[in-house]
Amino acid sequence: MTSDPGAGAPEPAPEPAAATDPAPSGPAAPGEADERRLHPAYLLIGGLKVAKNLVPAAIGLVVALKETGLLALIALAAIAVGAAVVEWRVTRYAVVDGALRLRSGLLSRSERVVPASRVSAVDSSRGLIQRLFGLVSLEVQTAGGGKQAEIKLEAVTFDEAERLRGALGHGSAPGPAAGLLPHPERPATVAAPSPAAPAPVVYAITARELLIAALTGPQLGIVAVAVGSLASQARDLLPERLTEDAGNTLTHSGPGTLALLALGALLVAAVVSTIGTVLAFAEFTVTRDETRLRVRRGLLTERTGTVPLDRVHGVRVVEGLLRRPLRYATIQVEVAGYSGEDQLTRTLVPLVHRDAVPALLERLVPGLDWPARLHRPPARAWRRYLTAPVAAGAVVGVAGALLLPGGLALLGLLGPLLGALAGQARWRAAGWHLTPGTLALRSWWISRVTLLAVPGRVQRVAVHRNPLQRRGGLATLSTVLATKRRGRIAQLDVATAAALQHAIVRRTGFDGVAVAAGPAGAPIARDRGTAAPGQMPPGAPSR
Repeated sequence: MTSDPGAGAPEPAPEPAAATDPAPSGPAAPGEADERRLHPAYLLIGGLKVAKNLVPAAIGLVVALKETGLLALIALAAIAVGAAVVEWRVTRYAVVDGALRLRSGLLSRSERVVPASRVSAVDSSRGLIQRLFGLVSLEVQTAGGGKQAEIKLEAVTFDEAERLRGALGHGSAPGPAAGLLPHPERPATVAAPSPAAPAPVVYAITARELLIAALTGPQLGIVAVAVGSLASQARDLLPERLTEDAGNTLTHSGPGTLALLALGALLVAAVVSTIGTVLAFAEFTVTRDETRLRVRRGLLTERTGTVPLDRVHGVRVVEGLLRRPLRYATIQVEVAGYSGEDQLTRTLVPLVHRDAVPALLERLVPGLDWPARLHRPPARAWRRYLTAPVAAGAVVGVAGALLLPGGLALLGLLGPLLGALAGQARWRAAGWHLTPGTLALRSWWISRVTLLAVPGRVQRVAVHRNPLQRRGGLATLSTVLATKRRGRIAQLDVATAAALQHAIVRRTGFDGVAVAAGPAGAPIARDRGTAAPGQMPPGAPSR
């Protein structure tokens, strides 16, 4: 398991326990002198957690007991407070022999130990209660960990958090130089700051970008569907007389009134989407030192995540359906063995203008290059990109022509046309590029996605050929990263696909290969049209 480059830094001397992080009273056993409890504010945090779990029981007791329901609520509140006090007193942590140890439990005692060499990141977050008391919640992540942090300390002071980070090798000062994303052609171009200087800010979202992200993101469609679903359920939620009057009004309303109602629903969805985006991405900043990126975001709950650069396997540049016409994109990072990836740090940049992507990637992950041009599938693959969308559009068009009344049935003719436009967009977006340091694969369905991966960290590369592709001498190439993220480009020339597969495998250092059968059941010859590393296979058009 690869350890963090900063783990070799000298461990700072432990500070005396502050009044806000009291050590347990009484004589300490050997090796337990530095054990500490969480901040007393955890009594409130833990009490609210227990109370949340008791809400269904509280509702049931109030409904069942009625007159004595208030006494039942008081009893449940006392249980929540008592449970929080017990949990706070029995939960203790310490850094002992280069490992973080957490002890908890009253009747069933548990002890969790995480060596510093296994710690991949130390993240933090601040909810309303932590902000009120000037605290943070510290989350210790390990390589290959599950969806939750390995150890979570929900109430520690800032000084204590920095002490733990330093003891685990993840302090503010950068560690020794490391080959993070090795690039055989040039060294990294971002110099490490001095230990006394704060890490430079690489990206900070602006108010304008925050608004554009809210109005063009996928969450807008989700909110719109939710608003429509609530409107459709209004009959069950509102009084019967009111719903009947509203139904009669809509029945006799003209197209203008219906359009205004639809516009109002869209406006409500936009407002809700904007509020959600502001809460999630307000004050979004990315800083970078020599060994890691730090991502901070959030308005009510401030979250800080760490991305170890030596664990970055690639990035995805996603241009959504509404963002692409405006030339905006989102950058997502693929980090191996990091449980916080989905929750916090997969979104590396919420919104950036497409023209600024190459320079921003150079500052974020200098080992990954934005391709100046992409090699396209052969011209004979054009009609195959159109076949599936046109067929799907024809099916939808026929269904619309049969179901829509009167002249609206003519709208069914738009199905095949829209399918042809979608197929043309897929064809124009598809492309690939391979350099010694970067594999680029681009595809389009609803969003145009460009995957930039480190070739040496591709876990699996496969070439697939269905019967129609074998007839046309074409193939589909797919790759899988350690994060299970897939890259795919369809309808390549079979020789180009095999040569590209062979070139990627030569960079991985192991045989993570799957080759589909050829026309006669024989494997695709990997030496046919094979290109040397860094060269373009023959027969690959470029743009």
